[in-house]
Amino acid sequence: MIQRAKVKALENAVVTLLNMTIADKDGVIYAFGSAYADSGKVDGIHDIHMNQGNPVGGKGGGFSRDNGVWQDGALFINLPSKGTWTAVFIAFQTESWSTDSTGNPV
Repeated sequence: MIQRAKVKALENAVVTLLNMTIADKDGVIYAFGSAYADSGKVDGIHDIHMNQGNPVGGKGGGFSRDNGVWQDGALFINLPSKGTWTAVFIAFQTESWSTDSTGNPV
């Protein structure tokens, strides 16, 4: 129950920050990740989270095929009216911070 409360508090903090940026006429959200396309054109961005350290193996190989280096995503948020920059880095609990030179967990 405590863990769920911590997750909800973090989620609320990120949503509040994004809403503040949207409401600020000069606010900018920079999303770093991978472009994806449907129907042959770029439709959006995904993988705006850590993309390494996924467990290797498991049912269907899990997400280990996404492991790599120099490819993590993030959100950078600029609020000029407040003179602030904020970076949001997201990792799934199954991903390891300790990886080898190919992005696989050690």
